[in-house]
Amino acid sequence: MPDLFVVGTPQDDFLAGEDGNDTLIGLEGNDTLEGRAGNDLLDGGTGADTYVFGRGDGQDTVLSFPDGQQDRLRLGNGIGLSDVDVQMQGSDLILTLQGSSDSVRIANYFNFAPQDRLNIQFADGAVWDGLAIDRKLMPSDDNLAGQPGQNETLDGGLGNDNLFGGDGDDILYGDAGNDMLDGGTGADTYVFGRGDGRDTVFSFPDGQQDRLRLGNGIGLSDVDVQMQGSDLILTLQGSSDSVRIANYFNFAPQDRLNIQFADGAVWDGLAIERKVNPSDDYLAGQPGQSETLDGGLGNDFLSGGDGDDILYGDAGNDALDGGTGANTYVFGRGDGQDVIFSMPDGQQDRLRFGAGIGLSDVDVRADGGALVLTLAGSSDSVRIADYFNFAPQERPNIQFADGAVWDSQAIERKVNPSDDALMGQPGQSETLDGGLGNDVLIGGEGDDILYGDAGNDLLDGGMGADTYVFGRGDGQDTVLSFPDGQQDRLRLGNGIGLSDVDVQMQGSDLILTLQGSSDSVRIANYFNFAPQDRLNIQFADGAVWDGLAIDRKLMPSDDNLAGQPGQNETLDGGLGNDNLFGGDGDDILYGDAGNDMLDGGTGADTYVFGRGDGRDTVFSFPDGQQDRLRLGNGIGLSDVDVQMQGSDLILTLQGSSDSVRIANYFNFAPQDRLNIQFADGAVWDGLAIERKVNPSDDYLAGQPGQSETLDGGLGNDFLSGGDGDDILYGDAGNDALDGGTGANTYVFGRGDGQDVIFSMPDGQQDRLRFGAGIGLSDVDVRADGGALVLTLAGSSDSVRIADYFNFAPQERPNIQFADGAVWDSQAIERKVNPSDDALMGQPGQSETLDGGLGNDVLIGGEGDDILYGDAGNDLLDGGMGADTYVFGRGDGQDTVLSFP
Repeated sequence: MPDLFVVGTPQDDFLAGEDGNDTLIGLEGNDTLEGRAGNDLLDGGTGADTYVFGRGDGQDTVLSFPDGQQDRLRLGNGIGLSDVDVQMQGSDLILTLQGSSDSVRIANYFNFAPQDRLNIQFADGAVWDGLAIDRKLMPSDDNLAGQPGQNETLDGGLGNDNLFGGDGDDILYGDAGNDMLDGGTGADTYVFGRGDGRDTVFSFPDGQQDRLRLGNGIGLSDVDVQMQGSDLILTLQGSSDSVRIANYFNFAPQDRLNIQFADGAVWDGLAIERKVNPSDDYLAGQPGQSETLDGGLGNDFLSGGDGDDILYGDAGNDALDGGTGANTYVFGRGDGQDVIFSMPDGQQDRLRFGAGIGLSDVDVRADGGALVLTLAGSSDSVRIADYFNFAPQERPNIQFADGAVWDSQAIERKVNPSDDALMGQPGQSETLDGGLGNDVLIGGEGDDILYGDAGNDLLDGGMGADTYVFGRGDGQDTVLSFPDGQQDRLRLGNGIGLSDVDVQMQGSDLILTLQGSSDSVRIANYFNFAPQDRLNIQFADGAVWDGLAIDRKLMPSDDNLAGQPGQNETLDGGLGNDNLFGGDGDDILYGDAGNDMLDGGTGADTYVFGRGDGRDTVFSFPDGQQDRLRLGNGIGLSDVDVQMQGSDLILTLQGSSDSVRIANYFNFAPQDRLNIQFADGAVWDGLAIERKVNPSDDYLAGQPGQSETLDGGLGNDFLSGGDGDDILYGDAGNDALDGGTGANTYVFGRGDGQDVIFSMPDGQQDRLRFGAGIGLSDVDVRADGGALVLTLAGSSDSVRIADYFNFAPQERPNIQFADGAVWDSQAIERKVNPSDDALMGQPGQSETLDGGLGNDVLIGGEGDDILYGDAGNDLLDGGMGADTYVFGRGDGQDTVLSFP
């Protein structure tokens, strides 16, 4: 498409560009200029001009000068107050649409008085004038009050603000900071998005319908709902951002404000009731209506009507049938095992995954005619009934929060191995997913998302701001990313943190290897480009490595890094003894190798530490925000020694000299201390740490509806989980652990005494997880009546799983090891009942084959298998893949066949 140069007339003109980099110049009329796709220059000339900008319109520049007329920038549909990042660059104002590279530069904006600047108008009627923009760039605690009889936009900008609407239909947005919002009378709209802190809303019944509007990228499955007294608290998952709606439950459901989502979904008062009061609900849509059906807690059946409905089962095992229409099914982490019935009717249904679920986080398999999608590392799954029984064009699409999409062809590639060559279409922003096999993916000039999936893949995004996706089990991929003025990124999947990736320079290439695996990404020619021209490395927790961070990870130096005011940043010291100082944002600090000093400053900061990271010191002081220390993969509850030294807390990784000292930890009240988070979701809060340094015989009980970590610490403890997916760790002492219902995890390590586990069948898969340094050959297995007894060889440490053999094989807990090996009930049977077994691995799977007692033949497939013959004279052949053979004392005379 050629670049246009269009000049208007002295009249009121509408000037529109096309897909190129266009120049549009109005003259003295009241002109409307719309650049559309491409990087356009827009100059309205004199008059009250309107500039139009929407998603996908590139990077435009607007020239607007004072002439006594009010110019305006009109943002398109689906762009709200909380969806735009505001930046001052020299005298220019830059507005960037979150989650994209789309931006508008308003030249010389700050050279003019606030009243002479163009206004920013939103599709919902909200407006930013010059003073509002100043508040968004200059932190201050503001008190803003609406005028009588006016419908106004009150935007507090940066700082802890108090906003008071009048008697109009007002729009109130606190922005960053902990804000208080009171709309007064009228049908008021409260706006909240990611990074907006902890706001409090006062909304009282007055016969008008108030609403809380959540920003783009926040879906039904991304918000935790809690009742606290008479208040409703909505928390954005994976963050400390929350909204407290004061006195919400004091009003009748029909008098409460509604919660609106950017995709059109709505929670009314009754929907909120279902989210805090567990019940098995049957909800049916109304004829001719497009509705939101949210089952809340419980095992629900949702039946849509003939509209374009949004169905969300929430927690529990739900059945969702959208009926006719273009329906949207929503699913997120913790939502159980849902079944979707989507029948062809000429409309395009879709399954939408929640935030934090990416292409590399979903396991795909066919089960008869059904498609089963399982969230990796969990028991959460969605079954789409009869998916493969319909023609490809009649099947629902799978949508991800980052914009990626799986259509039916992508799903076919994920269940049928093939070496594919996929090419993007000109001018399109597309998702290219190779599925199983060694694939070649080549994007076009759009902002493409490329995911090779399993196999050794070649990914070339072409031009545009491209995203490359890589997760565990995805093989050895090669990425070709060249500078073109757009920011490419490599996005690593869930469960991969800063401390889980080894960084290597090989020639001019960058190689990133996932620790404990053979999975790697080679970024070709990375070091041939200037740091600012290289692709960024993004992590699921929001951390980012740019070109300079990668340089620090390869070139040892003692660095001093300081965060910028008002920014949420990643500070990674790389090699050397570094000093990292965060600012007032929610920062992520990682010292990496060396003895580092980390001080996050104010904000909800995250400190990262993994194996090999030396001896770090963390300074975390109470400021009303929840700091956290996040430990890397392969570090579990039983792998960390806890010590009190003066007022400091010292955490040491067993079997190493790696440690973290948290200065002054015990000088603060337990609720003011940072939390310790583990990769498997376990958490130590201040009270848990107290139990680990002060011996006591504790009784800990889980809360209803919560998935919790119960850690008994020192002493002989009794831990009783509730109905959530709980993690129970007795620690030292002879402990009794009962997880209750849910998919529970029991943890046991060396020195943890003689524990007893009570795991009763409830349709969920429980597991016993052994700590680091305990392998297949380190555990003696025996049956004692109906109980299973597992003893750590050479010690008195043991775990008794009561009634194990009294349950059906499929109802028994699995035994998991730190290296990924697993014993299921069949493996346990072979370890207590001698037999000469022949075990074969499954195609495409990475498996544990354990022969147990007897002379066994174990043959792996093409996965990265773990083979253990156990006692007897065994033959072990791992087949293809990076296989692991295990051998210990008393295991007889084994033969291993391992070929290049």
